[in-house]
Amino acid sequence: DTHALSEPAFSSVIEVLIANGVKVIVQQDNGYTPTPGVSHAILTYNLKHDEKADGIVITPSHNPPQDGGIKYNPTHGGPAEAELTQAIEDRANEIIAGGLKDVKRLALAEAKASELFVEMDLVKPYIDDLVNVIDMEAIQKSKL
Repeated sequence: DTHALSEPAFSSVIEVLIANGVKVIVQQDNGYTPTPGVSHAILTYNLKHDEKADGIVITPSHNPPQDGGIKYNPTHGGPAEAELTQAIEDRANEIIAGGLKDVKRLALAEAKASELFVEMDLVKPYIDDLVNVIDMEAIQKSKL
């Protein structure tokens, strides 16, 4: 999203994931993807592929603009369960306590040049699919 710390967090996620051999799919043209759009992308990808995808949402959500945040969405597309987020937090704290020596990282330009970095339109398919989950006729009839 557009919070102050989102861009540095986005860059760090790309640098670390690509350095560790993880394929990264992002919204094309440096665009933003709404959280439900990430969930939609995970679910539609997983319907078409044997190898399952998960996702990361860069957002502090409802917190103040100066905050940053990273949310993990597993293969079911929704937010990760508390047990899983606790395990991620515990591992992250171990890595931080160890001076980040276990973190592999590439320069952003190198990461974006990797074949593991893929840009595609994640927003349009999400928007196009909304008619399948929102009763547009009921909204029109409500005269709001």
